[in-house]
Parts: sequence; structure tokens; C-alpha cells
Amino acid sequence: MHKTFVILPCRSEQTKEQIRVTSIQNNFANYYKHLEEFIKYVDKHQYTDNISGARYIHKRLYPDAQSGKYDLCKNLLTTWELVNNIPRELLNTYPSDYDESVRDEDLDTYIDKVIKLSSYLREGEYHPRDKYKKGTVLINGRTLPVLNQIKNNGCPHENTYLSQSIELMSSIKDVTDTLDKICNFSVEHTSRLNEELNRKFIKSNYKVGNNKYSQLKHSQTFNESNERFKKLLEQLDNHDHAA
Repeated sequence: MHKTFVILPCRSEQTKEQIRVTSIQNNFANYYKHLEEFIKYVDKHQYTDNISGARYIHKRLYPDAQSGKYDLCKNLLTTWELVNNIPRELLNTYPSDYDESVRDEDLDTYIDKVIKLSSYLREGEYHPRDKYKKGTVLINGRTLPVLNQIKNNGCPHENTYLSQSIELMSSIKDVTDTLDKICNFSVEHTSRLNEELNRKFIKSNYKVGNNKYSQLKHSQTFNESNERFKKLLEQLDNHDHAA
């Protein structure tokens, strides 16, 4: 009579497997709890309409969350630091001829950094690239003759260092402010927000006033607007060195 032997798994192997399964189950439970709380946080504060859904942002900010790791994405933090350096780089290469543009290779690098940082909030490009190339319209006048002038002759002072820089700074302020508020969901988050830029940079301060058509009490020339913007960049740089 032949005896059949059944090899049973040892208890230690069973225990290891139970621990592994339990760990996976706990990771999933914690992940969905974290995601649920994050969605509530974003929806409650309603930071801006210019972002994708909270699920997309959560996936971008916490790429390892399903593995039980809830640290903010390292690439996000690295890109954020690079974007914070753009104002200093703009100051260091500011031309003496204010009609010049930002060098194409520099502008493309800045745009890529801003778009990459924006991608953590929104799928696709946060702003079209040609918006940065042309820059901000720098006319304060809002009367019909000025609007017709812009329509017929193009935007005065577009494609200049000032107009392109202002558009970049406006996007940096917008993106970093929103990111900082959303990242505050993480209790370990250390703010990387450039508070001086966020407080002092006001886009409308650097528009060029047209004496004939401007509705403002105090107008400024294109050169004066450049000098004022350069002074802001210097203040931001001095503050960074002092910090």
C-alpha cells in the first residue's frame, strides 16, 4: 500500500504571505482615503478654474501614493526651484536696448520650465507658447481709438524683452501661488513660493501709458516701464540674497 505525502507550506511562509496581502490591502485603503481627502480639500478651496481635476493633480503630486509613499514628487520640487530662478536670469541678461527680445534659446528654456511646472496642475500647456513669444500688450488706454489702433497695427511693444518677461512673470506668479496652496495639503510641505514676487509683481504696473488716449492719471513711457520692471527684478534678487 502506497502512502501519499502532502507537503504543507510552513507556517512562516504563510505568515509572510498574510503580512504581504494585508500590507497591500492597507496601502489601497490608505491611498483611497488620502485621495478622497485631497479631492475634498481642492474642491472646498476652489483655488482656480485653470486646473484639471483633483484626481489628475493628486496623481502628479503623489506619484508613489499607491505604494504607500506620500512624499511630494521630487521632479516637481526640482522644477519649482528652476522656475524660481527665472527672475534672476531675466535680470542678468536684461538688454541696454529695450527694443530687443529675450534670446530665443533663453525664452524657450523659460517657457519649457513654466509649462513643465504647470503640468502638475493642468494637462497640456497652461498657456500657448506664442503668448510668451509676443508678450503682454503694454497699452493702458481703453478708448475706442486705441483699440482700433491695436487691431489695425498690431500690439505696440510686443516681442520685446519687457513684454515677454512680464508674461513669464505673470504665469510664474499664477502657477506657483496655486501650487503652493494645493501642496499645503501635505503637512510636511515647505513653501517654495517666492513671496516677494507674489506680493510686489502686479502686471498692470508695467504697462505703457499713451498720453493721448490713456485713462490713467499718471502715464509712463516704454523706457520708464522698463526701468520700473528692472528695479523690481533687482529687489527680488536682493531679497533672495538676504534670505
